[in-house]
Amino acid sequence: MGFNDLTIDRSVRDSVGTTYFNSDSYSKFRYRGHNFKFAADFNLGKQEVLGFVVNGNVSNGNSTRHGDNLIASEKGKLDSVVQGSNFSDFTYHYLAYNLNYKKTFDTLGTELTANADYSYSKNNDNSTVKNRFLDPNWAEFKLPKIFRNDMLSNTKILVFKTDFVHPFDKTTKLEAGLKYSRVKTDNILIYEDQNTAGEFVRNEKQSNQFLYNENIAAAYFTLNKSFGKFSVQAGLRVENTSSLGNSITLGQQTKRNYTDFFPTVFIQQQINDNHKLGLSYSRRIDRPDYGALNPFIYYLDQYTYQYGNPYLNPQYTNSYELNYTFKERYLLSLGYKRTNDAITQVIESNSETKAIAQTDRNLTYFDYYNMNINIPVKVLKWWTTSNNLTAFYSKYNFDERSGAQRQLEKLSFQVSSNHDIRIGETTNVELTANYFSPAVYGVFSFKSYYGVDLGAGKTFLDKKLNVKLAVNDILNTRGQRRLSSVQENGYYRIRNGYDSRVIRLSLSYRFGNVNIKSLDKRAGNNDEDNRLKK
Repeated sequence: MGFNDLTIDRSVRDSVGTTYFNSDSYSKFRYRGHNFKFAADFNLGKQEVLGFVVNGNVSNGNSTRHGDNLIASEKGKLDSVVQGSNFSDFTYHYLAYNLNYKKTFDTLGTELTANADYSYSKNNDNSTVKNRFLDPNWAEFKLPKIFRNDMLSNTKILVFKTDFVHPFDKTTKLEAGLKYSRVKTDNILIYEDQNTAGEFVRNEKQSNQFLYNENIAAAYFTLNKSFGKFSVQAGLRVENTSSLGNSITLGQQTKRNYTDFFPTVFIQQQINDNHKLGLSYSRRIDRPDYGALNPFIYYLDQYTYQYGNPYLNPQYTNSYELNYTFKERYLLSLGYKRTNDAITQVIESNSETKAIAQTDRNLTYFDYYNMNINIPVKVLKWWTTSNNLTAFYSKYNFDERSGAQRQLEKLSFQVSSNHDIRIGETTNVELTANYFSPAVYGVFSFKSYYGVDLGAGKTFLDKKLNVKLAVNDILNTRGQRRLSSVQENGYYRIRNGYDSRVIRLSLSYRFGNVNIKSLDKRAGNNDEDNRLKK
């Protein structure tokens, strides 16, 4: 259960003049979720293991949102008011199966692993929106507009992945692998208007069905080689992507087929026992979330809606980093990244309807320079701390489609300190505090915020039973966010407040031999699952 308090001040300029909007809304929501996981391993021999994992999530919730949108042609002079109410509920089901195999060939560590993953998710979101139209005296001057959205999304993901590791000797190791993934999504939006008789009638122009199919085939190899205190790792990943987005109602198809190469290089020099230097370069791809490609228009109220962008391209990032380690404890790193076709959220305004829309676009590029310092300190035998400082400079470059100023840049920093206090053999207390300075992201400028977390844990029954009580954001400050955006035809100032204080009580009990280590496994569909809306 939680709340959200949202205030938006904005202006829209057109050939006639400027219209000012002040929107203040309050939302309450309830959320219930249940997670489950079952795993088992079977030893087929001393060097072969076959395992499977089943996990899932079942959740549902509902929300109510009420707000007033004050409209004026001059500042301080009210022309009209739109009162909006939004009632929604949702259900989400997710189920995933994993079959895995591992064979070890020799004592050097030559091994073959294979994963087969299949997951299915279903998301159903329903909402009813009512808008009342009031004059400057807050008297209703025309009939309200009532409509509802019914969104249903199904996603099926199938992934096959195999990896081979072969150490030639203690100084040389080869890693190689293959991966294939197939994703199918089916999204249906039913939009209905309420007529004067109180009946809901389907609006075919606003309803839609969107299908998305994606196939990715990849192969990679990595070679690790050490020469005394000097080591190098070089690798290459090749991916071919084929996708089809099909908006059936609009008769609009978006086809893509492309092949990319992603090299990586890591170099490390152990100067002596106290000093170590590292240098790295990598190129990676980040594809848009499946929901971000869906062109559905989803209305929150009369003047606010969101829609997906089927023309979104993947973003590509080239990363460079130099790091220095002192006494294997203290770390200093310097980095630079350039992301081309950077995917970011933008706000668009319609000069005719005065409505604003939220969507994603590819910006021209994004530059990111950073310096990171990590200093662990053992204050006392029972008190240790880890302190981190990151300073970063962000620079976004836009094209004319973004509607924002041509460039947005800022020097920012964040600092955090974690404290671990041990009380005897069975009790510990953790305290974490962090601060984020003002920063920019995409077309938005963010104000600073900070927070403090506190937790305590205790073990019983020879460390088999663990009880932990934790409070995240005990001052309830991280949920107070302020941001703004300057557009070519106006501006936006947004204040978003929500209850970010969370209290958790957890109990865990370890059965069997606690000294047995569990096998280190990663499902093959992690990248694809991370693009789901959960």
